[in-house]
Amino acid sequence: QFDESFCQRIKAELMNEIQSSAVKLQTFPRLARLIRGFRPGELTIFTGPTGSGKTTVLSQMSLDYCFQGVKTLWGSFEIKHTRLARIMIQQVAAQSLFHNDNKVDDNDVVEDNGINDQKSDLVIKEDVINQAQKILQNSPIFFMDFFGSTPLEAVLESMHQAVKDHQIQHIILDNLQFMLSGQYSNGAFDKFDLTDRTVAALRNFATNRNVHVTLVIHPRKEMDDTPLGLASVSGTAKATQEADNVIILQKIGDSRYIDVKKNRFDGLIGSIPIKFDSNARLIVEAAANKKTSEEA
Repeated sequence: QFDESFCQRIKAELMNEIQSSAVKLQTFPRLARLIRGFRPGELTIFTGPTGSGKTTVLSQMSLDYCFQGVKTLWGSFEIKHTRLARIMIQQVAAQSLFHNDNKVDDNDVVEDNGINDQKSDLVIKEDVINQAQKILQNSPIFFMDFFGSTPLEAVLESMHQAVKDHQIQHIILDNLQFMLSGQYSNGAFDKFDLTDRTVAALRNFATNRNVHVTLVIHPRKEMDDTPLGLASVSGTAKATQEADNVIILQKIGDSRYIDVKKNRFDGLIGSIPIKFDSNARLIVEAAANKKTSEEA
């Protein structure tokens, strides 16, 4: 019944949405207009082809939110924390970390592990690195002490503890396949069952603890230069059904764009072309064209 108490709860929820949408991505202004800001209690699925730059994009997004006060916990199961931190340092410095660093091809550098460190004549910029490290030391960003295959129960325990001890508001898990690798029983059903159980547990965690969870899931095998869709997310349909947002980093030939495929908040979806600044290791939104324009 629409009594006074019920109406007050509705108003409180509306006000909470306004307040939680106040933190918007500053380095992705067009993406911010699509997803309308950071909202606790949601589950975001993030996917894209291997080598499309998922870790690079998520690192930049997490720093963007962190520098606005959003306390963030990273669970990096595919690349070690030192590699992830190295990406963050370069993004904060907004320049190469080496002297005499010849610019290489953007499409090569954007690979998740593709930092070119093979040249013997390079010298690190210690002052630049130290300054970036100080900025990161004062930012509300934390890391799980896991790598590779990790039981769901251990991950959830770490998440609960981080929320209790540090009031974490955003948790990034990169990625589902590496986290669950080697834990499947024989048979396809068990593999999908474990994946669905994990997604459901993360969905419940986000809702019950009012924390935004971003979960990276590798896509199914698709033909090269084929756009990915909701059905491209690995596993059953449970992940995209449970998710509040589904964001795909598309890689078509030499072009890349961020594709918002699901937005439960208000239904607004669309595509945003991006370019890569190899010196700063930062993503920059590019001019829209007819094939990759924002749409309602």
